[in-house]
Amino acid sequence: MEEVIMKSLVGTGGFFATLSLAPISEVVSLLVGVATLVYMVVSIIKITKGLHQIMTPELIAMLGGGLSGFVMKLIGAQMENQARAFDRMLQSQGVADEVQIVRLLVGAYGFVVAS
Repeated sequence: MEEVIMKSLVGTGGFFATLSLAPISEVVSLLVGVATLVYMVVSIIKITKGLHQIMTPELIAMLGGGLSGFVMKLIGAQMENQARAFDRMLQSQGVADEVQIVRLLVGAYGFVVAS
């Protein structure tokens, strides 16, 4: 039972480490998430082979926790990438709008702005 608690704590710790490292470095955060998932899957395989029993609720919880942490990290990374792309699009549109305003002013007043 102590082994199950320890492995559950490692899975939970890995999940929270993945979340807390995301603002610092996405690559490191993703690597921690993958390492946690691999550790949890290997632990579950070892436990099920050693016991020769069906999946217990503890094992299902361990697998679900590791898998959900990994999936949430991937979803979070995708959302952050989409947000960055949207911000870049807004910035480029803002520059295009400013250029259009300058062109309209130049055309309306009939003079050329010296660079």
